[in-house]
Amino acid sequence: MLMHAGNLPEIKLGSREAAILQRRRWLKPKKLSSTSTGLIQSLPVGVWLVAAALAMAAPGSQYPALTIASILIVPFMASLLLFKGDSPILFACCMMQWMQATTPVFYCDFHGISLEHAFGFPNMKMATQLSLFGLLALSIGMRIGLGRWRTAAAAMESEVRQISMSRLTRLWWAAFFLGSIAGRLAWSAGGLSQVLYALGSVKWLVLYVMAYKVLAEQKGARPLIIAMALEFALGLLGFFGNFKEVIYIFGLAYLSLGKVQSLRTRCISLAVAVFGFFVAIYWQALKADYRGFQIEAAQGKGGSATTMEKVQELRRLYTSNTGGILSTGFANLVERVSYTQFFGSTLEYVPSRVPHEGGSLWIGAVKHVLMPRLLFPNKAITDDSSRANKYTGLNLAGIESETSIGIGYMAESYIDFGVYGMIAPIFLFGLLMGLIYRRFASQSRSRLWGTAMGTTIMFSLLGAFESSNMKIVGALILYSLAMWAINRAFGKNILIWLKVDAFGRRL
Repeated sequence: MLMHAGNLPEIKLGSREAAILQRRRWLKPKKLSSTSTGLIQSLPVGVWLVAAALAMAAPGSQYPALTIASILIVPFMASLLLFKGDSPILFACCMMQWMQATTPVFYCDFHGISLEHAFGFPNMKMATQLSLFGLLALSIGMRIGLGRWRTAAAAMESEVRQISMSRLTRLWWAAFFLGSIAGRLAWSAGGLSQVLYALGSVKWLVLYVMAYKVLAEQKGARPLIIAMALEFALGLLGFFGNFKEVIYIFGLAYLSLGKVQSLRTRCISLAVAVFGFFVAIYWQALKADYRGFQIEAAQGKGGSATTMEKVQELRRLYTSNTGGILSTGFANLVERVSYTQFFGSTLEYVPSRVPHEGGSLWIGAVKHVLMPRLLFPNKAITDDSSRANKYTGLNLAGIESETSIGIGYMAESYIDFGVYGMIAPIFLFGLLMGLIYRRFASQSRSRLWGTAMGTTIMFSLLGAFESSNMKIVGALILYSLAMWAINRAFGKNILIWLKVDAFGRRL
């Protein structure tokens, strides 16, 4: 005899049965849908209004047409590569290169002087024009590589709520010590150095997830603050001043969120960015003397200076250079960020003195990656300065002075294929970046973990404009292989270990 639903007796669950039912529901969360995006993303009207206002002010500048093009390319790249609720790392890569290409133009517009007078290098205007065309090709290649991209902000925010912050913090400490050991070993590891650097980047993966969790949940910030402060301090005390990376990771996590943040969070994020900017200015003003101090300490002691000695030296340099330190640091920062000078010299020297190479530089870059030094110990050592001297006619210091100065992959693309042909390899490289990011970020196991891996891989290319094609192709392939291997070997177990149920128990 069948019973109607209305005649079924009411079943009352005890606390234990209810907990079991709740746990099962937590184990099998509701599938969250993703949103398919078009080729071009709509931007807020305010973005276009600001861009239009800035472009309208350009006709009175030193380089009107070039300034307008430099301004309007930004919203175009944003409409291709910015997706609400996803990591903006590809857009950030383009913007960093945009800054390196256009900073000299804006600087000369502000001061009303020519590029050649301000920087002392020829053809910088044409170098900037070609760099902007290269950035267009790069961003379009990235977007095509992403294909029919689907955003999944809801899925990422749902996943991050299942992650234990205490376990995530322990994972970061493990990754931090792994990175520290790998960094120390890389100095004397020969062919394994790049592999060790790639393994050391795991700490950025975990830090990205930490920052995303704190910002998404608006709580549990103490472990993140400690991690960021430690990375910032160690970077500032180091020889190369690698304190900016932790701020970049925090900014990428902030811009990855799909929902509008509270006023408090926005103010804190803005304060972090402003603080980082001013520290960068001070660093540029003091870095020459600070590096000289570290070199003298190493030569005198046979080892590096202690942490306390480094802190005291930075303090001494700051207090003894208060007058004009901001203006000096800002001028040095502009000069450091600007990187079209050597491209301009390349345009002057190729093909008038040295012919175009017809693709040999890019072919050499691919061969360089396919012949790892671990298996080919006799492979020639890459000397960026030697290549720069050959194609610019300059006399730049090289490895004999423990210095490496590159002309950048866009200049090398021009050397290979000329003004029009240079666009093809840049487009293909952008296509490869988009394909690799899509492969990692859209994995089914965890959209959050995949996005963090894709962000970490592309993070290695944030300053690609000044790097040779050998370095950027090698970094992209090597970091991708490292993340693939780590995820293949440990990804599933790490995700299981990180997740907890509604009652704080491991799933």
